[in-house]
Amino acid sequence: MIWKTILVPYDFSASAEHAVRIASYEAKCHAARIVLLHVVEILPHFGHETTLMVRPGTTTPVSVRQYFMETA
Repeated sequence: MIWKTILVPYDFSASAEHAVRIASYEAKCHAARIVLLHVVEILPHFGHETTLMVRPGTTTPVSVRQYFMETA
């Protein structure tokens, strides 16, 4: 089987770094591309998605959802 795309979940851990090295090797063997996926979970303690917060370094309030979408 020839792979065209290799999806690697990535969370900045040592295991993720190891997975990237393996994926890199496999990508070279198959002339494939690597796609890194980092998922950010909006935890319940952040409140409802319409809850407002202030971006670091600014005084402009934005919704928690908008902040996470922009910084993901």
